[in-house]
Amino acid sequence: MIAQLLLGLVVAYLLWSLAAMEINHRRASKMGIPLVRLPVDPLNLPWLILEPLLWRLLDRLPFDWGTFGRYSRRGWHFHDKAESHLHYGPVWALVTPRDIYVYVADPDAIHDIFLRRADFLRPSKMYSKCLQNPSSVIDLIAP
Repeated sequence: MIAQLLLGLVVAYLLWSLAAMEINHRRASKMGIPLVRLPVDPLNLPWLILEPLLWRLLDRLPFDWGTFGRYSRRGWHFHDKAESHLHYGPVWALVTPRDIYVYVADPDAIHDIFLRRADFLRPSKMYSKCLQNPSSVIDLIAP
């Protein structure tokens, strides 16, 4: 009985995640940039806990995990360097059930984004200290 309930909750969560990812994909497709779907958000708490264990098991299987294997791993940015931008272009987005992450490698576009600060949503909780005092960025990098 408990196992069936847990299995039902897992299936419901997976269906909800797929539906949420599809909604975000439809929203992101209006931007007209290349999109990459990722069925799990990198900031999803259960994924953050289980990801190292799951990849130890999944890496042993003889499958190519494609974009899931590339972008669902912690620290993929460091291993990727600029390969994603070379493949998808200077602007592309990672679509997850939770959010849409836009990656920009065009200096003019980045400059425009910073000039039009109010037009672009940012994770203000993560950057609140930096936005209040720009010199704190230097403190974060080189204390």
